[in-house]
Amino acid sequence: MIHDKKVSLKKNRISSRFIIFTIVLFGGLVILCTQWRLQQKWSFDSNKSVSSITISKFIQESNCPKTLSYRMGKKHGFGSEFSLYLRIAAIAFKLNYTLIVEDSDWNYGRLEDYFNKTTATLNYSNSCFKESDNFQINPELEKSIWPASWINNKHVYLPREIDYIDQLFLALFVDQSQLSEMHQEERKNSKRNELLSAYGTLPTTFEQAFLAQVEVMNRIWIPRNELAQEIKEGEEALEELRVNQSTVIIGLHLRLGDKVHELSNYKVGMTIELKADQGQLRSRDNEPPSTNKLADACFDAAESLLSQIRQTSNSTLQSLPILIVMSDDPDGIELIQSVERSKQWKIMTVSSLLDKSSDLSKFQDLHQSSFSTKLKRHSSKSFHRVGFHESVFNQLPLSKRITQTRKFIIELTLLGRLSDGIIFTGSSNVSKLFGLLGNEKRLMERTMRSLDVRWHPTARYTR
Repeated sequence: MIHDKKVSLKKNRISSRFIIFTIVLFGGLVILCTQWRLQQKWSFDSNKSVSSITISKFIQESNCPKTLSYRMGKKHGFGSEFSLYLRIAAIAFKLNYTLIVEDSDWNYGRLEDYFNKTTATLNYSNSCFKESDNFQINPELEKSIWPASWINNKHVYLPREIDYIDQLFLALFVDQSQLSEMHQEERKNSKRNELLSAYGTLPTTFEQAFLAQVEVMNRIWIPRNELAQEIKEGEEALEELRVNQSTVIIGLHLRLGDKVHELSNYKVGMTIELKADQGQLRSRDNEPPSTNKLADACFDAAESLLSQIRQTSNSTLQSLPILIVMSDDPDGIELIQSVERSKQWKIMTVSSLLDKSSDLSKFQDLHQSSFSTKLKRHSSKSFHRVGFHESVFNQLPLSKRITQTRKFIIELTLLGRLSDGIIFTGSSNVSKLFGLLGNEKRLMERTMRSLDVRWHPTARYTR
């Protein structure tokens, strides 16, 4: 009898252990299946990366943050795609969402190839993130841009609908009545013949939008260690060039190459004559700007900045100012150095500052590629035919694209952060990033000048 009870108790213990083991095993399978479903849901390749950037200042540590997911485009220019990324991040920040960026298809590699991670990859518990929570925004179903119907959803996916994203950004960061008044005023004064002023380059209408993008830029544009080291060395080299504290440094970003016609004949949905102080920057027959007039426009802007900066400086010393040129076209750099007015400046390139050849641009090896003949075919006619061409760049191996882009980021960061004033072409998305690198100081001190059109926070000038 006692023996039978012992056998029964032993069987009960075995049965209990089996039940516990079964429950644990089942629970583990549920977790694994849930994780697999999440991976399938977002179509993330395990061999590729997902960069998770916490944008909201209100979210500290939470097991269940609100999320806004976005997939970066493929073969789009760095400036245009990164600018779009900034606008989406600013929207997420404003609406208290954590932004998840899927960058596996990005033409330039991964964000982590250039920038440090700002947060660890987010982990979601089952109760936080279910497949049924995934809400894909459909702009066509939205009755209004703002308020948006999807803001009540905790987890949303934002498609790459640029017009919708831009309109949403403007609704959140720009006063609509001021925007309308600005556009009306621009239509009245569509023909101008003067250099854009400080407020003409960055209108008060866009101040909040500019600061919103600067804030996001400061969180995201943190070059990874090896890039940051080269930037630091460049900063040290530049500081050695300062004769004294009164030495003024002006940075010029001149984007030519395949964007030259945006400078020479910028179409913005209205007739705007793009001129710069007695020098027309475009002609009606769609020819590129006259090289001497383009150089004159650059020096008009440089002298305007120099005068402004010296007036606000407490120092009475006036050493030779420095003009640092960054251009995708080596002939464009030579153009700046060749005119008579350059003798009043110490002219140099960012690449020479980084102990590279001062006569070549950051994309110099593109001209040694198999595409060089096609690019230089018309070089005898005008200097603008060479330079950076996105279609050529896209055909390079990924490793080459990453190498070239790292050089570009080093140079743009160095010039944007260290220059006392900057000159750019507002029609270039890279130039718009260039302005943001100076932080809010660029806005407060108004040390930006555009050679063609004003700074604008969206893809389209007329937005």
